Amino acid sequence: MSKEAYGKALADFDRAIRIDPASAHSHNSRAWLLATCPNEDIRDGKRAVESAARACELTQYRNIALIDTLAAAYAESGDFEQAVQWQESALNMLPIGDEVNRKDFGLRLDLYRLKKPYREIVKPVSPAQAPDRGA
Repeated sequence: MSKEAYGKALADFDRAIRIDPASAHSHNSRAWLLATCPNEDIRDGKRAVESAARACELTQYRNIALIDTLAAAYAESGDFEQAVQWQESALNMLPIGDEVNRKDFGLRLDLYRLKKPYREIVKPVSPAQAPDRGA
């Protein structure tokens, strides 16, 4: 994705939050983008923490995915101690048998312990994988 596309996504999340300030989903989505975007011009650790914390507050810290985002936001802001604490909390909340999330959360925890933030990986789409737009 281009910087412009990420910027548009960020603007959409901002607009969604203005429309519904109590939308934990919108706060979380904005925080994840601000914390993990592969484009450094979009990342903003301070705003990511603020938005992720708001999402967690709105759900009384009961949503595991939002806590995972909070950990990623703290890592982006450079507060790896908080990132590790929150990621451990998210891991501990996972239900038994949720091995897919356990693996993903564990990999992020390993990064935070190494004092490295998590970055989304953008996979290029080959023409064969691109959706048919009905040319």
